[in-house]
Amino acid sequence: METERLALIKTIASALRDATNGDVWHAVGLIYELADGRMDPADVRAEFEELELPHA
Repeated sequence: METERLALIKTIASALRDATNGDVWHAVGLIYELADGRMDPADVRAEFEELELPHA
């Protein structure tokens, strides 16, 4: 079940990354990298804190 959950997160993140740009694109990419196990949570957190995301 965990594998299916992470696969779905990666699929959604990939689609959102393709639909965005700038810091939003980077943030969604961080979600993908985290779900894929490519990045350590502390590194993702550090990069995420540097982003300037628009508020809707």
